[in-house]
Amino acid sequence: MARLRPDEILERVKKEGFEKVWKESSNFIPRSSRRLDLSGRGSPHPIYELIQKLRERFLSLGFDEIFNPIIIEENEIYRQYGPEAPIILDRCYYLAGLPRPDIGLSKAKCEEIRKFGVELNDSRISALKRVFREYKKGRIEPDDLIEKISEALEIPDHLAMNITSQVFPEFSMLKPEPTKLTLRSHMTSAWFLTLQSLQHKRELPLKLFSVDVRFRREQREDATHLRVHHSASCVVMDEELNVEEGERITRALLEPFGPMKLRFIKKKVSSKYYAPGMEYEGFIYDPSSKRWIEVVDYGIYNPISLARYGLEYPVLNVGLGVERLAMILYNESDVRRLVYPQFYAELFLTDQELADAIKFEVEPATDRGREIMKSIISESLRHKNAIGPCQFLVYKGEV
Repeated sequence: MARLRPDEILERVKKEGFEKVWKESSNFIPRSSRRLDLSGRGSPHPIYELIQKLRERFLSLGFDEIFNPIIIEENEIYRQYGPEAPIILDRCYYLAGLPRPDIGLSKAKCEEIRKFGVELNDSRISALKRVFREYKKGRIEPDDLIEKISEALEIPDHLAMNITSQVFPEFSMLKPEPTKLTLRSHMTSAWFLTLQSLQHKRELPLKLFSVDVRFRREQREDATHLRVHHSASCVVMDEELNVEEGERITRALLEPFGPMKLRFIKKKVSSKYYAPGMEYEGFIYDPSSKRWIEVVDYGIYNPISLARYGLEYPVLNVGLGVERLAMILYNESDVRRLVYPQFYAELFLTDQELADAIKFEVEPATDRGREIMKSIISESLRHKNAIGPCQFLVYKGEV
């Protein structure tokens, strides 16, 4: 069985350079004479399997699905959380981007380009300057830059890449510049924007849900904390609302997952985007750990936060942690092992699976060589119980 040889490939890159080896790399890929088997059914990831069940349950309860924004401007957090915003923002990831460099084309740089064997004339110089101006203004996408330089100088793209990296160090010296954009850490930060857009466009009660990712700037990831996790979140906007509806929605949402011990406790200190005394936590009893696990948070939004978005009706929000629920349903104590089994799950193999995993690194290419190989295998099996040291004749003849 042909395989890629990473050590040999990287050694060639070290000696010959990336571009040269890259141009030949298509020849390294083993070609198959067999068609890929597209029959049968694969196994779903437990988190996505649970997400699908939660989606179906929300729909069956009359909620409409929404795709909420993932990138949230910093000022939205201040509008929603008020004086609590700096503490919330400490948990957020801020986005940064590389600035577009202002690249000049001096005589010295033109001479450097000529050293690559490029014939520069006024037309090509003007074309290259135009490319850099258009790139600076954002009219040329980064993915297209090398192609545009190649066209301007009328040279192959691999040569354009070498010139860009060696003649214009401005690209490699760029440093990310922070923005005021954050990755969504709470689904709430997106719900205000969605509700603002839909108010007066749909009839009340407005019942919406979204099952999607949140990003938290955790100091570390461990058995109970991940930096990226999922929230099954819903909102209800109506002329009148009772906070007790949060418990009803939670129980209805979890009903298809079988009998569960649930309890709900009013939080002593409410988050600022909730009205005072109107935030609750929901817990599920986990028989395996014999502990009550917090899985849900619900409450009615603070009228001040609603007013900042021009929202005229009360809003109830319910948010359920998907991974925490999954840990209970799948009897898993380490969320990393549940979400990233490819990295954290222990590998258990039977003797047969180990034997099946052993492959020949090099196989004979001639008929005689294959005959000797078969003889070695058959004689080894025939004498498998022989006590060593021992030796047996497996082939006699010319090699």
